[in-house]
Amino acid sequence: MEGKIKKSDLTKFAKDCVYAHEKAVKFECISEDIMRNQIGKELINDNQNILLEVSKRFAKYARENMNVDLDNGEVQNLQNILNSIINCCEENNWFE
Repeated sequence: MEGKIKKSDLTKFAKDCVYAHEKAVKFECISEDIMRNQIGKELINDNQNILLEVSKRFAKYARENMNVDLDNGEVQNLQNILNSIINCCEENNWFE
């Protein structure tokens, strides 16, 4: 199977993984910031007035309206792949 994979496909896949990793790191950091924020705490506590006000503003700036489901197999598999790639890079000192 490896013999049939083109080097350009490997490069594109690696670049896609870099892109996904960068976005995942940003997502993780902003998630922490949002959940430590007073507004985030209010939303976790089901404050409907805050939800209404935040939602109005979200709709104004959002480019996507698709619901987010990060608790699925594809996301977990991607996480595992990214972690395997990072571990391999670290083991081979390729980040230095």
